[in-house]
Amino acid sequence: MSKYHFNKMLQSLSKTSELEKVKAFLATKEDKLPKELLENSSFNYELIATNSNDELDFEIFNISGNSAKADFSPTFYKDKLLFSSDRPDGSKNIYGPSGEAYINIYESKMDLQGNVKDPKPFKGISDSKFHRATPYYSEELNNIFYVLSNSDGENLQFSDNGKNALSIGMTTAQGSFKFILRDPDTSFYYPFYEASTGRLFFAADFGDGYGGTDIYFVYTNDGVIMSSPTNLGPRINTPGMKLPLLFLRTVCIFLRIYFMALGEWISINLPSIQIIPLVYPSILDQV
Repeated sequence: MSKYHFNKMLQSLSKTSELEKVKAFLATKEDKLPKELLENSSFNYELIATNSNDELDFEIFNISGNSAKADFSPTFYKDKLLFSSDRPDGSKNIYGPSGEAYINIYESKMDLQGNVKDPKPFKGISDSKFHRATPYYSEELNNIFYVLSNSDGENLQFSDNGKNALSIGMTTAQGSFKFILRDPDTSFYYPFYEASTGRLFFAADFGDGYGGTDIYFVYTNDGVIMSSPTNLGPRINTPGMKLPLLFLRTVCIFLRIYFMALGEWISINLPSIQIIPLVYPSILDQV
């Protein structure tokens, strides 16, 4: 059985039985399961047992800048907010697989109540007819990391296998652009730069990880890659999908569908990790 189908089986078991029964089932398979999965389950038991969210006090409200389309991956940019959206604005063609416009990056002003109004396409990076998405602004570098379609400007570029992948690029305050991570057959997602260590985190599926997209990091020097990718390991990565969704200056919050079949938000302010219960999955489609 593949890791993916094993994870789906555990999800089904968790929905029809109590967590203790899931743990008992796993205990009977300890001699057959990979050590990475056992480490992941043990680590998650510890997090669930010790994590307390009593101090969390927040209100979720819909901002006026949202649209009827997908609005996601917000990040702070100076006194504004950047986010990704596939709302049609006339500047993008229709992306065939989704039937929606190519994703673009928008900027909005924020009022004192935290509301976001009057989004406009972001002009701080080079224009593109194709995908531009999931930006992250590094205040220390004064650079913006983001994801974009592989293209030569006018046309999409495809690998020998017929795939058009997503790359991670970086634009400086002076307007110069360069690719940071680019491969014809591998898509890179959700860049997050940790200034204190010079590490650039991202999601990718290299085919040899723990399942689906995993989260990796590379060491950089002013944004220039200085090492090969390092997988964050079985305590973070799982057979399920890992999707960074929100960047709060020094904290990356991501959604993890993990080994024990529970969806959860994870807040990483390395080296600490905190679980935030996944109460409102519908907010995945909005900023």
